[in-house]
Amino acid sequence: MTSNSILVPSSTTVTDTSVQTLSSNTESMSSTVTPVTRTALLSSTPTRGSLSLTGDLTPTTASLSSTGDLTPTTASLSSTGDLTPTTASLTSAGDPTPTTASLSSAGDPTPTTASLSSAGDPTPTTASPSSAGDPTTASLSSVGDPTSASLSSAGDPTPTTASLSSAGDPTPTTASLSSAGDQTPTTASLTSAGDPTSTTASLSSTMVQTTATDIFGTTILSTCTHCECIEDVYNASGVYDLAVKGTPITVYCEIKVGHSWTVIFRRTRGDVTFNRNWTEYENGFGNVGGDLWLGLKNINYFTMSGWSVLRVEMEDIDGYAGYAQYSTFVVEDTSTEYRLNVAKYAGTSGYDAFSYHDGMKFSTKDHDNDLSLYTNCASHYGEPWWSRNCARMKFTRDNFNDLGWGNWYMGNYKQLVKITMMIRKPVVIDTSGCADCDCVGALTSESRVYRITVRGNPTDVYCEMRNGYNWMVIFRRTIGDVAFNNMWTTYENGFGNLNGDHWLGLKDISYFTSSGWDCLRVEMEDVDSYIGYAQYSTFEVGDASTEYRLSISGYSGTAGYDAFTYHNNMKFSTRDRDNDLSATKNCASLYGEPWWNNDCSRMMFTRDNFRELGWYNWYTGNYKQLVKITMSIRKSG
Repeated sequence: MTSNSILVPSSTTVTDTSVQTLSSNTESMSSTVTPVTRTALLSSTPTRGSLSLTGDLTPTTASLSSTGDLTPTTASLSSTGDLTPTTASLTSAGDPTPTTASLSSAGDPTPTTASLSSAGDPTPTTASPSSAGDPTTASLSSVGDPTSASLSSAGDPTPTTASLSSAGDPTPTTASLSSAGDQTPTTASLTSAGDPTSTTASLSSTMVQTTATDIFGTTILSTCTHCECIEDVYNASGVYDLAVKGTPITVYCEIKVGHSWTVIFRRTRGDVTFNRNWTEYENGFGNVGGDLWLGLKNINYFTMSGWSVLRVEMEDIDGYAGYAQYSTFVVEDTSTEYRLNVAKYAGTSGYDAFSYHDGMKFSTKDHDNDLSLYTNCASHYGEPWWSRNCARMKFTRDNFNDLGWGNWYMGNYKQLVKITMMIRKPVVIDTSGCADCDCVGALTSESRVYRITVRGNPTDVYCEMRNGYNWMVIFRRTIGDVAFNNMWTTYENGFGNLNGDHWLGLKDISYFTSSGWDCLRVEMEDVDSYIGYAQYSTFEVGDASTEYRLSISGYSGTAGYDAFTYHNNMKFSTRDRDNDLSATKNCASLYGEPWWNNDCSRMMFTRDNFRELGWYNWYTGNYKQLVKITMSIRKSG
């Protein structure tokens, strides 16, 4: 692929170097690779011929006859794909001893076999050569009939070839047959030396054969239509030509995080301009092995075909790497101007900058679809995107120093030096029979929201599989888009977005902690990027009759002061249910911090002002603003 365009499915002629041209005599056969235009061709006059191509794994057949030859010659050729025999029969009506041949190649190192029989030879000769190595060759001859054949197989998917000639026919007929393996063109040529109007034919399969380069720079064949097939066949990240609607499209397949991804956008070098016009964004541009945009047409095709999970990986100038993953990512077609549907964020990027643009049409400098009242964001800032208003996601500015993600993981702007967006199909796993994240963890290693059954009811939970354990997230503050100063009933039932900021609910927390999920881990990150944790070997929450009384002990960790044990044995408090021990105030109401409050503060996890989050006597010995908090539970042991 060039650095200026990316192929979009269309009807086209493809030049391929996989078809072999063959030269032969009665003893051996050699082949050289010559670029061949992949078309179906019948030539000569007068000629009567028929050619059918029904695609891969369906036989390709041809019959040819020459009306100018008094001894018509016919041939039939079928290839049912790799590991299935390729056969040919050759008969000459003018030869009283018709010669037939069949050859099969089950792939290397499986034996390659050939049989040759002459109807005029009372002692037909057959042979079955086999070799566990590559190349395998065989030559066959019948002493009673001056008929000979040679067969060579260099292994799968290297061509298998055969030539046949009959010395007893005054108009000798020869044929060559090559098959480069499954889903690759099959070709045949048929000539009659006694026919002044020789007939030739070449056949190719309508299924596309493609080539690719893997991470080692090795050229490999690809007949896949998506990157999941690439993982199954090659299990190597690299550039591949996928067969999309009968036409090759060049993509980068990334095999990582337990999945196969198709890269749709990448900025890592800064050598490709991105402030381009509408048509260029529709068709795609860049270097598929480097900085690229796959094209709105292609992104629409893949996302509408089920590749609807998006992962955005980013790295900032200080080397911090974070990601944002979306369970829903669909780009509609051109009639909607490629409207965006994106939702269900999870990740470590901090703020969910992409969902802000949900529902927007795409905008470029010559196609303004943003909602800004004063400017075309794509034109003014040079950032074509699904822009609602300007900025938030600065991925397409040509100035590489201006790339950024709104409210990066530490709550403010930081220059990005690497950005990759890639898509895959969602993993469909039935977890309805599971009662907890241990059961889910036995089915998959992917951390995300799963629906399990709790007390006979379907319940959604976020399962975090890491460090050899299956954790269930009960509380998270990483984005700041969910209000936490809520009423008693809301805290009982739970609220928020399980993929982002949320509270699982006192009822469910009580149920799980009383069912053995009594090990708690609190992970925190401050505004200076220090990450600390507090882990407790005992964490139990009573039921509604106790007003969800807390029992907590067994601290270990790097958070510094043990701020949580201070609240041991306390009932939960909200602004409409005061259970704290303060003699003069309701901490939840006065400071907006519902919790198992002994007295106010110590753990400032639920204040709505995101800049007031904190842990008493943080590892530095004093207050430090927290920008990420996650509380997760697992079974002890």
